[in-house]
Amino acid sequence: MDSELEELKELVRQNMKLTADTNRLVHAMRRNARLAMVVRTLYWLAIILILGASYYFYVAPYIQKFQQLVGEFQTTSSTTQTQGQNFFQSFEQAIKNHFP
Repeated sequence: MDSELEELKELVRQNMKLTADTNRLVHAMRRNARLAMVVRTLYWLAIILILGASYYFYVAPYIQKFQQLVGEFQTTSSTTQTQGQNFFQSFEQAIKNHFP
């Protein structure tokens, strides 16, 4: 009976050690998972910030210049069209005046 009791005590000690070891491993896994989540979040945040800054400093000025160029082209185009119409009207008037 004493040997069975000693054997049970030894099994309980081994179980306690195993439980403590498992608990330590589970806590380490949780800590690593949290750390990985924080690092992953910072990683994607850095990527998003870098893309935003790249757009703001490198791409946006070219887009603004392009928009300005398109606006100037539209203004020039409408001015040219108006001048063309005025030229043809003047030419038409000159022909009518010259050849009645």
